[in-house]
Amino acid sequence: MEVGMLRTFAIALIGFLATPAVHAQGANPTLVTSLRGNCEAGNARACLELGLIYNFALGVEQDDRQAVAFYRQACEGGVARGCENLATLTALMDERQVPILERQACEGGNNDSCRRLAYMYLTGSGVERDPAQAFALYRDSCAIGSAPSCSDLGNMYRAGLAPRGRTGMPLTHFLMLLCPWVTLEQGR
Repeated sequence: MEVGMLRTFAIALIGFLATPAVHAQGANPTLVTSLRGNCEAGNARACLELGLIYNFALGVEQDDRQAVAFYRQACEGGVARGCENLATLTALMDERQVPILERQACEGGNNDSCRRLAYMYLTGSGVERDPAQAFALYRDSCAIGSAPSCSDLGNMYRAGLAPRGRTGMPLTHFLMLLCPWVTLEQGR
């Protein structure tokens, strides 16, 4: 994919994931000053908001470096969305950081990041190829209700890439997650 198109896609994705406060209020000098003070005081959500403001030039001059710095603070402060936005924006600058940031976002509870990280392990994109790790990430994400991860997990079963034994999810459990309206009695 061309860099210009990749950047446009990344910005659109981050915009879609933006938090409501920035969209609802827009950025004005008072809001930026307040958020900056809160971020400096350790409020990671305020850092996320500042990242969005600088990323999208909402009342300030667009500045990727500032956006990255604020997303990093949000990520380090435990805000999974900060890790996800940082991974997306960083992918345009330093692809080696993406798996690390996706893992942080995944461990913070962001299912989309878990799914992207699983795909990276499945394909060996940015990490050493490890189908068992991919399976574990898809399985855990599926188990908490991510339909796309359940679909990917099904594809791994179909392709014969699902581990055997205790590390895998029983196929009947997988099917019940994917199709919760079907009971085991109906399938017999």
